Amino acid sequence: MTISREMPDEEPDSPVPPPDRPPDASWVSENTLTTDWQPEDPALLDPALLDPALFDPAPLDPALLDPALCVPGLSAAVLTDPLPAEPAPADPAAQSRRVWVSGMEKCNLLLDVVEESHRRMAAAAADRALALDAVQTHMRGLVLPGRPVTEPGNEPARDALGREIPRWSDERRGEETLVSEVGALLRQSPDQARALLYESERLAQSLPAMLSRLQRGDISYEHAQVAVDQSGMLPDEVLGEFEERVLKDAEWLSIEQLRRRAARVRERLNPESITRRHTKAVAERCVRLKDTVDGMSFLDLLLPTDDAHAIFNRLTTMAKELRTTNTDQRTRAQLRADIATDLLIQGVTATGLGHGVRATVHVTVPVFTLMGHSDEPGLLDGTVPIDPDTARRLAGTATGFTRLLTHPETGVVLSVGRDRYAVPAGLRKAVEIRDQTCRFFGCTRPATDDDVDHTHDWAFGGETNLNNLAMLCRYSHRLKHETGWEVSQDKQGILHWTSPAGRHYPTFPDARLNPPIPIPIRPKTKAQLRAEEKALEPRHLTWDELMALPTPNDCPF
Repeated sequence: MTISREMPDEEPDSPVPPPDRPPDASWVSENTLTTDWQPEDPALLDPALLDPALFDPAPLDPALLDPALCVPGLSAAVLTDPLPAEPAPADPAAQSRRVWVSGMEKCNLLLDVVEESHRRMAAAAADRALALDAVQTHMRGLVLPGRPVTEPGNEPARDALGREIPRWSDERRGEETLVSEVGALLRQSPDQARALLYESERLAQSLPAMLSRLQRGDISYEHAQVAVDQSGMLPDEVLGEFEERVLKDAEWLSIEQLRRRAARVRERLNPESITRRHTKAVAERCVRLKDTVDGMSFLDLLLPTDDAHAIFNRLTTMAKELRTTNTDQRTRAQLRADIATDLLIQGVTATGLGHGVRATVHVTVPVFTLMGHSDEPGLLDGTVPIDPDTARRLAGTATGFTRLLTHPETGVVLSVGRDRYAVPAGLRKAVEIRDQTCRFFGCTRPATDDDVDHTHDWAFGGETNLNNLAMLCRYSHRLKHETGWEVSQDKQGILHWTSPAGRHYPTFPDARLNPPIPIPIRPKTKAQLRAEEKALEPRHLTWDELMALPTPNDCPF
């Protein structure tokens, strides 16, 4: 028994159900059920109806969807309103609930995209680590071809006194070549590239379980970095146990939680005493400076824990005393910063330890800011914007100014008024102001601590002028002279670097000085105009004025 595909138009004998009950199926008549129906010949059917591609669950073509239903930037499969439209309920609470449920379902779809993207990023980071480890392995099997010293570009690097800088070993030269190549490729500093290469090798060679979790997207690359950092001092024989303990339920831990767990596990597994490790760590103490925005900077101190806590506690105690003895409205955090600044800059000894900061001012903008006639910000060291009031205050402590000549159109420094074989102090200062930092790709060491280098070696025809000089830190200076990097400089001060792998990377002057703004001319008064006109009128001397003129000794009359 089969059901006919055609429904009767009307069945008068069918019972009609009450309005408060669902429709009754008894209206279907027996004559609608037939037993002689046979399936149609498949050849007579539309072939499109048998095409299995019609049931392909692949995403639809975004061009076929209404753009109003799609979230910009996401797959067309993620719709902003995946639920069918329903009539709004009369109850306001039900309506609010419906909006909430609909909105959360949309958010859930977007969160799925975020989660999947996060997993893909982790997997991509794992692939990058494997590739970088393979590059390092390949590089160790290569011998960097040496170039004769008589060739251009292989002149030994020299310091400011002309003394030759000792060369790297072959192993060090290959390592630094790879670091510089990766750093330039990924737009990272040499230190960042070196750290990335170390992390990649560590994951690929020593932490296989961590790398596997990263490939599956169970953890992020930041989690893997924690494991690399905490396992760095452990011997190889305990790394397996370290991974097993640290990775337990690691996908549910935040980065900070994983760091704390890894630190505890490291302490239990480390055979070296904490006393010896602390002695080694103390040697790494340092002070770091990092500029931020709006004329602010971070000053970080890496110190032994007891010293750091003692300093912080003293600043806190002094801040509390100031808050209780006066009506100072500054917060405790602000007071700590101000007290530390006063102690470091002004000093506290009876002999007047420290006399404050005395600025060296490079006037690279019109002096109207210094005169109070302009609000154009100043530049500290040519790179860090500071407000006009701070610029004027620092200028007041300066003992002198450096005047620069600039190109009237491009603003590039041309000269400081000297031209000789050796790099004069004024020309070096101009190069420092133009470059501000080391000019190798990704390096930000201050130019004042760098070597001034002839881009085209002097020994091979290079000249000592602005277009052939650049600031390079000692590391980058040696890199240029000892590895396969090649560099040229154009008239705009742009350095064009070519890596040993043949990739090209430009570096630009950090401070392209703007042309001077012309001084505004104040309109002349009527009295000044009349005086100028009178001065231009022809005037003859009277006889008395003529006779009063001094007579030269050799006058013939």
